[in-house]
Amino acid sequence: MKKVKELIGTFGPVFLIIALLLSYFSIEAMTEMIPADKYQDEGVYTFWPNKVTSTKERKRVRKGRKREKINYWVVYQTKDGNNYKWEDKYLSRSLAEKAVSKGSAVERRVFSIIDEHKYITAEVDETPETYVQKYKFKYSIILILSILYVVIYIVAWIFILRKRKHNKSDELEQ
Repeated sequence: MKKVKELIGTFGPVFLIIALLLSYFSIEAMTEMIPADKYQDEGVYTFWPNKVTSTKERKRVRKGRKREKINYWVVYQTKDGNNYKWEDKYLSRSLAEKAVSKGSAVERRVFSIIDEHKYITAEVDETPETYVQKYKFKYSIILILSILYVVIYIVAWIFILRKRKHNKSDELEQ
């Protein structure tokens, strides 16, 4: 039981910081989200695997030690002159290269962003409304769970402090 309390005492504040950061970033993502009426449905396009790219992701593990992770992406491209591109993440270079050599086409729906020269791709069955709803739901769940953790953390500390105060008053009476 003592080890559990030590772990909670150690990791509780870390999880609190993570919950607060997740809350902040989910609120930021929801406020910066482009409304559905700002997307124009350009239709469904066929994307063909074109090439494999990689990106390096550096993570700090412990006390100055860094871990480097390589992410592999297959760049898919349309062949109809629109030059739309879409990237899909793969776990390894060999899996990404297999996808390119296999040459299997992928259908994606393209939404252009009105007033900007940008676009996004989505699943074939999605509309701008369902696309935005999906991401609002995702960020809402993250926000709710983060806030729930913060509330539980605060309530737990209130109980701990009350118990300590009660124990101190009992010791003084004896």
